[in-house]
Amino acid sequence: TFSLLVVGCPPAPALASPPASAATSLGRVHCIGTSGDMQACAHLVESWNYTVSVEDSIGTEPLPDRAVLIVDASLATAASAGLAIGAPLIVLVGAQDQPVPEGANRLVLPVRPARLRALLGQLQKTLSKSTP
Repeated sequence: TFSLLVVGCPPAPALASPPASAATSLGRVHCIGTSGDMQACAHLVESWNYTVSVEDSIGTEPLPDRAVLIVDASLATAASAGLAIGAPLIVLVGAQDQPVPEGANRLVLPVRPARLRALLGQLQKTLSKSTP
């Protein structure tokens, strides 16, 4: 028979994992609009660990820098006018052939979560590459 007795200090306390709310954000998303689809989008994006801000309409404040902008179709033209050239813009539209501002990404309603998540990931990568 074999036995081993180890004399030493008491066991170390378990390492605490950071709370879920302290997890690193995947990026910034700014939503503008009041539709039910927009509200659902904002909640969905927030659940994916993006930092989300929401406005009901285009205000007098400048649009946030370094953020993907998601807007209802009715606000797309006004929103795009306040964006820097090449800034990422997603427009929620009712039909595939509905016009959107030049350079904007069209997302047909109802929003498919996988499509939205893929588009956000792609635009965030583009945004991070354009960092000076």
